[in-house]
Amino acid sequence: PSTWLYVEVPNFTFPLQGGVFHEHINRFNIRSMTALLNRNGIDVVDHLINPTMGGDCLCVLAKLGV
Repeated sequence: PSTWLYVEVPNFTFPLQGGVFHEHINRFNIRSMTALLNRNGIDVVDHLINPTMGGDCLCVLAKLGV
């Protein structure tokens, strides 16, 4: 119950948009990341879209569901 998770991935506004982004084969936005985590019993506590040199970075703070 005290487990926290921090996830940082490239943010794709439209997860199905084309192109390859380095080694990332999966594409996430906050909606798809939340769905993935929720399916695995993890609740999103907060998120931030952080602009970086290579594009937007999706930063997610999550907690194991109780």
